[in-house]
Amino acid sequence: MKSVHKSVKGLKRNGILLLLFDLGILAFAVTKNVGLVFQTSVLNDIVLDFVLAIVIDALWVFDSQIWITDKKTRTYLWMYIIVKCVLLLSICGLTLMGQAAAASILVYMLGIYCVVGISFLMFL
Repeated sequence: MKSVHKSVKGLKRNGILLLLFDLGILAFAVTKNVGLVFQTSVLNDIVLDFVLAIVIDALWVFDSQIWITDKKTRTYLWMYIIVKCVLLLSICGLTLMGQAAAASILVYMLGIYCVVGISFLMFL
């Protein structure tokens, strides 16, 4: 099956755009919230938005296997998505337990994690 992407540059650009989309989701959630601690409804929205984002990220990683021939780099990309899933599951679990403050800290960590992912892709 032929990839719809024409070049390595296009795949890197799409990966960065996906991570910027993640940051956009977080920025929108911060604007909906009042204060530093997220409300439960906002945390639920974040989790639902990121479930879709993770599916799109996984599809990008499958597509990027064309230009990433280094197995170690591919492993890093998969680990990035797995850690993102773990953070989301933790946010979801803490939200269900009523620990909004702890879940809020993980949301901020997720934002920092996306910035690190962007810098990783820029230098890949």
